Amino acid sequence: MLFRPFMREYVEHDEGDVYIVGIDENIQSGYSHVAQLTHSMKMKSVHVQPASMMARNRVNYSGRPLQFRLDNPRDFVYRGEKGVDVILVDDIITTGITLQEAQKVLMEHDVNVLFALTLADVEEPL
Repeated sequence: MLFRPFMREYVEHDEGDVYIVGIDENIQSGYSHVAQLTHSMKMKSVHVQPASMMARNRVNYSGRPLQFRLDNPRDFVYRGEKGVDVILVDDIITTGITLQEAQKVLMEHDVNVLFALTLADVEEPL
């Protein structure tokens, strides 16, 4: 429900097709937060690529400092369309390292990242 209105507005102002790539749609406790977000965005000219950006590294980053994240990259594998424009989707942004690593992998596959959407930012309020 959150990203669908945004995508409707986006589609009205954009002529071409866009692909949605969820970051690490790994199913935990019966569902994936990211998969729920990406699925809601599907509509005419918006193509969801389920489980196309998956991490080989299953290390838990929760509560870990930036250096730990840098020392233990996600090691993404991309299995989606090449040569397309994409919107990256993730549930939570903590440091931005995951989004940066995903963008790098996509660029290696001739994929243009337009921008990223996240549900929440863990940055502490000022």
